[in-house]
Amino acid sequence: MPLRPSTASAYRSDALTLFKASLDYYPSTRYGASITLVRAGDLDDEPLGGGSGRLGYGNYTVVDLGGRFFLDADRRHRLDLHINNVLNHVYCTALGSGVTDASGDRYFVHDLALPLQ
Repeated sequence: MPLRPSTASAYRSDALTLFKASLDYYPSTRYGASITLVRAGDLDDEPLGGGSGRLGYGNYTVVDLGGRFFLDADRRHRLDLHINNVLNHVYCTALGSGVTDASGDRYFVHDLALPLQ
């Protein structure tokens, strides 16, 4: 049963510590599977600006699964199935702000989107 070595990378940007690791498993020439973990660290931002206070977000882990089946022995045609965010975790990837229609007061919002990968 061949097992492809995992690929892992970690880097530091100004806003985010990110860790990504993948494992690809293919026990035969006809099918295979993969798993990917993405870890985002603690983040904070001041979405309303000007000393309104910093808010924390981030600190999430996302698990993605994938599978493939080759239709021919030459491995030229295949079917893929990927399931992202297997644990169905709701996470915030950024903070923003909005303005109410009635009073014009500002408020902050959590952006829910795909994680950085």
